[in-house]
Amino acid sequence: MTFGTMDIFFGGLEGLIGSPSVHVLAAMCAEHCGAPDSAVKWTTGNYGVETTARTEWCFVYSPEEAPEQVGLTSWPTETKNADEHKRRKPRDRSALNDILGDLNRKLKDLNQVELDLTELLGAVLYTGPMF
Repeated sequence: MTFGTMDIFFGGLEGLIGSPSVHVLAAMCAEHCGAPDSAVKWTTGNYGVETTARTEWCFVYSPEEAPEQVGLTSWPTETKNADEHKRRKPRDRSALNDILGDLNRKLKDLNQVELDLTELLGAVLYTGPMF
């Protein structure tokens, strides 16, 4: 059984799919909103959230523009395994900046590298239905 040549192995991931974009925020937006599967609906098995990649991007990145930006009347929410008071809620940019500031103060106190907005957005997306 063979999986590829040594050139492919030593080329690594970049050799297969290319270098990552240095424009991380734009790349994240393109992946969530411009990819062929951006509008494909799926339902999470754990909380029963029916959503799309584009919907999740807008929920995290621009919730103040309301769910109508993706053709919905309300944001997708948990339909199982979550009490109403524990369900996720959209956070506007001000709330995200507050969270980022708090996290960065804690990281700075520990002499650790601070986060930027793209890292926080990625974490919020990953801890939601896009896990």
